[in-house]
Amino acid sequence: MKLYTSALLLVSSYSVAANEPVTVTPIEPVLVAMDNQDIDQQFYMGKYEVTVAEFQRFVQATGYTVPNKCMVFTKSQWPSPDKPGSWDSPELVNEPFRPVVCVGVQGAIDYAKWLTKETGKPYRLPTIEEYEFAALAGQKSRFAFGEDYEHSDVCEYENVEDRANIAAVKLHHGVEYTRSVDCNDGAIYHTVVGMYRPNSFGLHDMLGNVRELTQTCIEYKKDDNKHCSRYAIGGSAWHWQPRDIVKERWTAADFIGSIEGFRLVLDAKELAIDHSEQFKEALLHAQKRARIEHNKLKSLPSAPKSLVSKDLRDQQVQLDWEAAHGEGVTYALYRSVLDSKGKGTRQWQLVKDGLSAPNYRDSNPLSSFISYKVHAVKEGMQSKASNIAYSGQYPKLAIGQKVEAEHYFSQRHSMLSKKDELQVVGLSTNADHHTPDGYIPFKPAWLKFDLSSETSSAVTVNVRMRGAKDTLLEFWQGHHLVARFNGHGGTEFKEVSVSGSVIKGADQLEIRSIGNNGALIDWFELIPNHIDD
Repeated sequence: MKLYTSALLLVSSYSVAANEPVTVTPIEPVLVAMDNQDIDQQFYMGKYEVTVAEFQRFVQATGYTVPNKCMVFTKSQWPSPDKPGSWDSPELVNEPFRPVVCVGVQGAIDYAKWLTKETGKPYRLPTIEEYEFAALAGQKSRFAFGEDYEHSDVCEYENVEDRANIAAVKLHHGVEYTRSVDCNDGAIYHTVVGMYRPNSFGLHDMLGNVRELTQTCIEYKKDDNKHCSRYAIGGSAWHWQPRDIVKERWTAADFIGSIEGFRLVLDAKELAIDHSEQFKEALLHAQKRARIEHNKLKSLPSAPKSLVSKDLRDQQVQLDWEAAHGEGVTYALYRSVLDSKGKGTRQWQLVKDGLSAPNYRDSNPLSSFISYKVHAVKEGMQSKASNIAYSGQYPKLAIGQKVEAEHYFSQRHSMLSKKDELQVVGLSTNADHHTPDGYIPFKPAWLKFDLSSETSSAVTVNVRMRGAKDTLLEFWQGHHLVARFNGHGGTEFKEVSVSGSVIKGADQLEIRSIGNNGALIDWFELIPNHIDD
């Protein structure tokens, strides 16, 4: 077994392109028979996504090169077009039984052609219809394993954006995503194939791990019906929350990324010989190694619950929360301060880490309006945040006053952002962090402000913002619509003005984003035009 494994895992790099091709035996995929009786189609599909070990054979045999322009997302690299990577970057190939990535649609097609030539069997990429049929495994639900609207069962079947992923991305890159499935699959980035339960057809990783390239072209280049510009793609991968299998997703024909991989299908009604036994044996050893790491990550604590604050004498604040389960768990407490005069207001700052008890007493010397959150921590990795608790007095805002967007007292699906030295608030277009192409489920986003009016009045609403032309924002005062307006469509921040009206009363002012086109807001003001009797 050791001799075979070392022979299987050939080391390759782009330097082989300068050498003469060598004789290499390809690794054929482990196949599962598919029978779509609705259209009378029989074919075989790869049980797993094509691995590094398989693709390495192709490169070793042919000297094939992939453009060095991959958007690499790993422990050490955040995806950026300014720092492209390659498919054989060490972090991507050090485990040969993970899916091969960073090869793009053309690389996947060329691999299938080579395997066909070498074996005499018609291997190819699946169509999107074949992918969907296989991924659903005959079910009519959102996923092959059921509807799972709470996203609590998916971790048994798939490697998706989960608690472990959220914790690791924050540790590795300092980026805090706030949404994920409500479970822990034990993986961070893409992992060894076949680690999770298969669907009822016997196929693994059909929804997660990596997104899967297909041969289906959904858009051709203008004035050129022979060259595809967009291909359909399946799945959600480790970086995105899962959504329905049968929802349009696409990738540009020339895009190359480390979240995209592929599997093959074989056009045949009968399979004469299975040449994959050695591969399957070596894969079992890789899965055992990976499972050790998965089990460690599965011990990460969940987000703390029931954070509450109580204002005490002498400007002290008592904070308490439920204790997290597990050994070696500590807590990290953060606060954000609403400072109407200071810069960087509402940014989260660490108050104290390494807390062993589920409580802490903080001080609020300025009597400011403070938000608190707490994370459970184990081995340097933080859970998702607890609920938010508040302390202090929120400042009263008035009609006619210029209000910074970050001076909200509550929000839903928004995020603070720095743009051109400005601190702005973004109303999210993708609150649940789904893949950004194709259909995105709508979730409303809003900001609430304690802004009351002593009179009824016509007003001019001025907003400094950035948003697409089809962005639609609404200002509401309780059940009264104050104003509605669209974005200006530019890439710069501009002041937009519309006419509106306010009514007498103490109802809170709410800014709502309508639809999936978000906006970045710097400030707003409501200027009275006249006062009604």
